[in-house]
Amino acid sequence: MLKTNKIVVNSIILCLCISVFSACSYKTKNVFFKTDKQVPLDSVKTVYVVQQGKKVNIGPHRIEPGDRLSIKNLSNPLLISGEPAAAGVGTEQNYQVGLDGQVIVPVIGRINLIGLTIVEASKKLQELYSTGAIGLANPVIEVKVVNMQVTVLGEVRNPGNFVLEHEETDLIQLLGQAGGTDTRADLRQIKIVRGDKLDPQILLVNLRNSNTLKDPRLTIQNHDIVYVEPAKLNGTGDQLQGFTSILQPLLLVLNALVLVIALRR
Repeated sequence: MLKTNKIVVNSIILCLCISVFSACSYKTKNVFFKTDKQVPLDSVKTVYVVQQGKKVNIGPHRIEPGDRLSIKNLSNPLLISGEPAAAGVGTEQNYQVGLDGQVIVPVIGRINLIGLTIVEASKKLQELYSTGAIGLANPVIEVKVVNMQVTVLGEVRNPGNFVLEHEETDLIQLLGQAGGTDTRADLRQIKIVRGDKLDPQILLVNLRNSNTLKDPRLTIQNHDIVYVEPAKLNGTGDQLQGFTSILQPLLLVLNALVLVIALRR
């Protein structure tokens, strides 16, 4: 009987050891976008480039193939399309930039806007609409890219894809749109994956340091992926939840073993 009791105790200890180790390793399995270069967290004071990738523009967005442009004449939208504006002065239409860089706009026809910023494209269209055969009187042309979006993943309350409505959206504003970070987030290690997917630039951001907010690289770019990593050590809530889910089946096994021992006696 004594030997049986020892076997039971040893089995329970073994199960508890396995459970503790599995609980401690839980978080490390849920980490995306690992890089070959491992950076100690203490060395990331503000923003650290883990992987350079191809040259990435950190300035205003430049029009590229696939962009959808909203173009309207703020002074009089009727003088661009030549059609009644059902919704009034704010009426606008979207125009696709083709793979060849050409976009077809009202009256002017085909035009190449590739590589221009929104301000530069607006100025170019304003000049074209106000000169030559068109000759609009004092047009005020507004151009927007309406399909710019980013992806937010990881330890945030509402992960997903978000439309960039403003070019100057920064990381803090984007995290606000995602509902903010949750209690499991590691604010010392937020990743921004940017640029070419085949050779991206990867930034590590430490939001525990207020000086980080001064870095211009925190202005979000089209197609950015923002990933909020989980903390390496589990939070109290995660520990309780993990151990509870593990201990419940162990207690059932323990009760069954105790019942078997009692019956054998």
